[in-house]
Amino acid sequence: MKSVASTLPLGVAVALAVLVAPAAARADATDACLQASDEGQNLRDQGQLLAARARFLTCSRDACPHLVRTDCAGWLADVDHRIPSVVLSAEDPAGHDTADVKVTLDGAPFADRLETRAVPVDPGEHHFRFDRTGSPAVEVTVILREGEQRRAVVVRFQEAGEAAAPRAPASARGTAPGRGVVTAAIALGGVTLVGGGLFAYFAATAQSDANRLRATCAPGCAPGQVTAVRTREIVANVSLGVGIAAAAAAVGVLVFSPREAPAVSIAVVPSGGVLGVGGRF
Repeated sequence: MKSVASTLPLGVAVALAVLVAPAAARADATDACLQASDEGQNLRDQGQLLAARARFLTCSRDACPHLVRTDCAGWLADVDHRIPSVVLSAEDPAGHDTADVKVTLDGAPFADRLETRAVPVDPGEHHFRFDRTGSPAVEVTVILREGEQRRAVVVRFQEAGEAAAPRAPASARGTAPGRGVVTAAIALGGVTLVGGGLFAYFAATAQSDANRLRATCAPGCAPGQVTAVRTREIVANVSLGVGIAAAAAAVGVLVFSPREAPAVSIAVVPSGGVLGVGGRF
C-alpha cells in the first residue's frame, strides 16, 4: 500500500490544475475580447461597418471584462445607427412585381431571391447586378451614405433582346414643367385677367354711351360721338378675344410642357387682336 506522503504530490498537481485551468480560460477570453474591441474600432474607421458590428457584438458579451463590455456596447449602438440599408425590388417586362431574381453586390453573391425587408450594406459606392431567367441582366450603381435607411433600389426587366435599364424613380417618371414654362403660363394667365377686365370696362362704357346718345341726339348725333362709342366696342371685343386666346394658350403650355419657355406675342389689328405662342414642344 502506498503511503499518504507518496500520494501528496499527485493531489497537489490535480488541485493546481483545477485552479489554473479556469484562470487560463478567463485570460484567453479577455484577450479575445480585447482583440475584438481593437479590430472593431479599426474596421469602423475604415468604413467596414458590418464587420465592425460583428466584432463589437463579440466584445460586448457578458464573458468580457466590464470596462471592455461597456465600451463595445456603446460602439455597437453607434455603428447600428450608421449602417445604411437597401430594399431591393424588381418588375418583370409586364410591370408586375417579381421576386425570382438573383442579385450580386460588387461581384459577390448577395441574394438568391428578393426579400421584402431592408438589408444592411456598408456605406459607399456599390454595384448591383440583377439576374432573372428570360431577361437581360440589369446593373445599377448606388452610393449609400451613413445612416441612410431603406434606400429603394428598383429595376425593371425587359424582354430578351431589349436593352434593360434601372427604372426611373417615381419622382422622375413624369416630367414636370420647367420653370420657364410655369412662368409663361403665369404670364398668360395675367393676360387673361387683364383682357377680361378691359372687356368688362369698355363694354360697359360703350353700352352706357350708346344708351345716352339714343336718349339725347339719335338719330342726329355728331359723327365724333358715334365713332367714340364704336371705338370702345372694338377695344372691348379685342380685349375679350385676347383674354380667351391667352387662357387657351396657358392651358396648352401646361398640358404639352414645351422643352423650353415659349415666346408669347400680342398684336392688335384693325379687325381684332392676335396672340402668338411659339416654342419647342
